[in-house]
Amino acid sequence: MKSIDSSLSDPINLATIAFQTKGENNLVNDYYTGLKQKWVECFRDIKLVETGTPDERIKPSETSYFSLELTNQGEPWDAIFAIVNMFWSNLPNKTIAEAWTNIATEWEDTNIEFINVKAIAEKIETEGSLEKFDSVLLLKFYKFLQTAGHGDVFEEHRLLPNIKNEFVKRSQLYTADTIHPKFISIADVVVPDVPKKFILNTFNFTSEFKDYSRKQLSKDWNFKFSELAKKLDENNLMEVKERNALIELCSTFPSLDTRGARGELIELINQFYGHQNDFISIPNAGEDTMDYDGPFKCLLKDFLYNIYKKSLTDANWVEGNLDFINDILIQITGPGTKQFEDTIKTIPIFPDQNYNLKTQDQLMIEDNIPKELKTIYDDVFNIDVRDTLIHPRSSQHLTHQLTKSGSSLASQINASFESKGKYTEVLEHPNKSLIFDIVKFIAGKEGVIWSTLFPVISENKGAIMMSRVTKKEVKDSLFNILDLKDESKITALGDLAADDDMIRIIRLGKEQIALEAWTQTDFDFKHGIGTHIEQLVMARIKREIEGKAIQVETLSKQDGQDIVIKYGTDIIYYIEIKSKWSSANVVSMSRNQIIQAVKNLDVYSLCVVNLVDFYPDDQNRHYPQDISSILHLITAVTNIGSELKPLIETAMTFETDDDAIKLTGDYRATIPKKIYDAGKTFESFIEFLADKLMAILTTT
Repeated sequence: MKSIDSSLSDPINLATIAFQTKGENNLVNDYYTGLKQKWVECFRDIKLVETGTPDERIKPSETSYFSLELTNQGEPWDAIFAIVNMFWSNLPNKTIAEAWTNIATEWEDTNIEFINVKAIAEKIETEGSLEKFDSVLLLKFYKFLQTAGHGDVFEEHRLLPNIKNEFVKRSQLYTADTIHPKFISIADVVVPDVPKKFILNTFNFTSEFKDYSRKQLSKDWNFKFSELAKKLDENNLMEVKERNALIELCSTFPSLDTRGARGELIELINQFYGHQNDFISIPNAGEDTMDYDGPFKCLLKDFLYNIYKKSLTDANWVEGNLDFINDILIQITGPGTKQFEDTIKTIPIFPDQNYNLKTQDQLMIEDNIPKELKTIYDDVFNIDVRDTLIHPRSSQHLTHQLTKSGSSLASQINASFESKGKYTEVLEHPNKSLIFDIVKFIAGKEGVIWSTLFPVISENKGAIMMSRVTKKEVKDSLFNILDLKDESKITALGDLAADDDMIRIIRLGKEQIALEAWTQTDFDFKHGIGTHIEQLVMARIKREIEGKAIQVETLSKQDGQDIVIKYGTDIIYYIEIKSKWSSANVVSMSRNQIIQAVKNLDVYSLCVVNLVDFYPDDQNRHYPQDISSILHLITAVTNIGSELKPLIETAMTFETDDDAIKLTGDYRATIPKKIYDAGKTFESFIEFLADKLMAILTTT
């Protein structure tokens, strides 16, 4: 019988081969055993096994059978079959699979494959993760294994999923009941192997797992960060992803009300990296607490080295962020910060006076050192002493509080000076310019301080300074000063000599004195002309003005004219006088003079005294003693107001309008030579003025 009709239903009923092979007669037993074997050999190659695929049958020799340890399990059977069916496709239909297991077992055919627990475990382990499995069915299968006495398979094979869905041996897994999800996400970055030890909670179907505590997690990453911290410097810094995870960790607190120095520093760290503050409260789990010390020290060390690196790449960063650096130093060097001592001991985070960052042992605190003394020290020893002094705004943060004083620097400088020569032979001394500077400081406003710093130079300052003078005229000037009877003048000269702007002060002083002298001379000059005009005009109209209060007044204050003629208290005529000393072809009038001329068109004259070629033999051309000697040089423009009016009339209209665009400042008008040369001679002007005044007086 090599085949059967495929339409025959329930072919499994033909598969039972029952011969009595266990009787008392061995010969009979052997006969039936051989006969059974022949029947099995015949039946195993006939398609008797119905599979899960409708109308598909396979040979028993091609079929994989469930071992007896997997069958007749009741409720777990669906899960068992489903898991096995993932790896073996040549299975009997689920409804008859257990029956076929019994038949195949009775056949006693050594060539038949039976699927056992170990084989299934090996297949699951090969998959490596929960990804392809129905977790509900797999969990039911695992529970069956545990209750059926196959629990040792979880120790021998990687079968149980961790929180990453990776299969792990049971002995390598823990529960994580007190580990907050935030801690797990951070651990994924900084100690990624640790979360892989945490069993997926749904597969915690036994009580055999130990709980992984926060203390154990702290121990894991404290070890990691202690090793990492040993390697940190400005050239070996943490990766950004790892640093950000550490910032997250150190931003968690059992209570946000007690953040302390760590909280303050995290804010500064976030500020430096451009992060937002994101503090989270994760209360302690009873006595199972998290230890932040190791992680935070590592983060702090990386942070401080990042600041140091920033200072090396940006020369202006420290100076622009000194307050920020001091805020950090307050938190890591103040009271109650002993835990940071080792961390900051070797990191350059303290600013010197040149805005470079140094370690504590490289710096001292300045104690009353004049800035000029620092410069002298630098010149003598070619060492910038500011590199060894902490910035004064940060000095309180140095833990050792060692100082460097001005007297200690001066002592070194004195010793160097004396080793190179004598003060009495200062001109031969290689540091003579510095010695002279010190003498100047001794004689200056802070002389007491400098005398204390350099007592020997102070005692010899007179001889030192006199040795500096080699030119006869300079010595004579010094003797002239010393010969002054008024000691206050000598003191004043000394104070002036100490001023860096001495030359400018002297020049401006002389110019001011000359200006005052010229102002007085100019007034006297114009007053003389005014007096002469008054005498001549009065003589011409003496009869007409008899009994009337007319006077000619020269004004010291410039208000648009130099001379006014008054009748009583009223001004009835204005005269502006311009002295022309150079060959320039123009004279100029100021804004006030222009406005006054235009307002008083008929009673305003411009007199120009052309002194370009005036060089008298018997008197100073700038101070003529006889006014009559220059009268022939005077011309008078009696219609100057009419000439100026077209230029300024519109501007004058808008001067009182706050909403109008207007001219401002002291604008000027230039009067060309052609205009004033065409003016009246002095004699003609006197006649004109006399007639004008008589006309005015007769109408008043």
